[in-house]
Amino acid sequence: MAAKYGFLFGAALVLLLTACNPPAADETFTVNTGFDTIDANVGDGTCADANGNCSLRAAIMEGNANPNTTEIILTQGEIYRLSIEGRNEDASASGDLDLTERTYIRAAGAADTQQATVDAEELDRAFDIHSGHFHFLEGLFITGGLADGSRSGGAIRISTGLVGIEDTTIWGNSAGGDGGGIYADGGTVWVEDSTIAHNEAFGDGGGIFATTNVRLNTNTTLDRNASGFGEGLFTSQVHQEAGELFAHQATITATIGVALVIKQEATITNSIISGKTRDCTFVGSGTITTSTHNVYSGTTCSPTTTDVIAPVTSLGPLVDNGGPVLTRMPLETFPSVDLIALSDPTCIGNDARQQPRGGNGCDAGALETQPGEAIGADCTSPPNLVPGAQLQNCDLRTADISGANLSGANLNGANLSGTSSSGGNFTGANLTSANLAGADFNSDDFSGASIGGADFSGASFLFVNLGGATGTPANTSASFGLVLCPTGVLSSDNNDTCDGQYLP
Repeated sequence: MAAKYGFLFGAALVLLLTACNPPAADETFTVNTGFDTIDANVGDGTCADANGNCSLRAAIMEGNANPNTTEIILTQGEIYRLSIEGRNEDASASGDLDLTERTYIRAAGAADTQQATVDAEELDRAFDIHSGHFHFLEGLFITGGLADGSRSGGAIRISTGLVGIEDTTIWGNSAGGDGGGIYADGGTVWVEDSTIAHNEAFGDGGGIFATTNVRLNTNTTLDRNASGFGEGLFTSQVHQEAGELFAHQATITATIGVALVIKQEATITNSIISGKTRDCTFVGSGTITTSTHNVYSGTTCSPTTTDVIAPVTSLGPLVDNGGPVLTRMPLETFPSVDLIALSDPTCIGNDARQQPRGGNGCDAGALETQPGEAIGADCTSPPNLVPGAQLQNCDLRTADISGANLSGANLNGANLSGTSSSGGNFTGANLTSANLAGADFNSDDFSGASIGGADFSGASFLFVNLGGATGTPANTSASFGLVLCPTGVLSSDNNDTCDGQYLP
């Protein structure tokens, strides 16, 4: 579980992050089938379909019949597809999965491993939460949700209650109304260590639309969600307590439109907020009451003296940087790195990948760069492919590197797997620990390059110059043909891999 805490801003105690832990279970069901089936005898306390199997839908139906808390355990890496058609039904017998009693649905295992996938297959949205109870979703990948027509909540619709979402990805869902990812019309929504991306709404709020309290407590990323208005998150109004939107250690970026539309009070701390046209749009009495240690791409969120303005082009793409959810790694020159001093009381805990925060300081946003993993300054979009380029840890799989002059470049830890290059100049480049698996190189010059720890598995080298290259690759099951080897020996065919130098 992520660390939860309260802290001081000046003399006032602001309880931004309080505990949102899973409820203790009174009964537990372990799902043992990926098929979508109904419970054979709802209310008998046993999760079993007609064949005696416990499906996700059957477990929820039994849980809805129990006024106490039901824990439902899924298997990491498994896919649970909805297949029973029938919308506008609230007993979970068809269409979406209706939660009416206290429910804790999680993928078994550690938080930093695979998620369990719930795929709604565009039959309906995935989850519809009706009751005023506490519900908790952990370790899920929710996709394929569709709330068509004017309906809202592509993946999840929340009518009331307290809903916690942790270590979860909400991806590829759509709504004809509002909230491509989440539509919250009551209660309080807590999102932690999660990613909400590539969802769309024809109304407002591609990621989240809320008329209630929203707490993006720690380490949440919203990216590339699309809507008619407000790509990142739309807060129409907040009914509970002080009516505030909390965003702490969040990364919220919009490739079109705005990142945040705020109609009530908001508190944004230690976050990265960037929109295409503007970062924030305020409607009515909307205001940001507290803004500290954030990186904005402009001035529309009314930044304070502790905030920084920088273009989001210095932020890496949404990719697998380790951990259960996709994240965006900053370039080494991006000001989010070490923005928060170690002495600051908010510089604690882990990031979205469960990597520790700290070092020389804490980063703003959902990801904390660890020593040696920041992306090189030339890993822009598109990358700057020039001699001496700083491309360490850069994902170059979709870049056109053919014929590029990268002599003396730093490609330490770069990902070139599956790329194709012809006539490229890599002389003296640092390819230490680079991933070249499955890459195809023809007439490229790697003379004097550092290749220690590089992954050559399945790569093809034809008419390539490796003369004077140093270091031993970590995986060397490559195909070599007419290659000048590091020792000056000519490899004449695929069976002669540099006189045995690179034999696995």
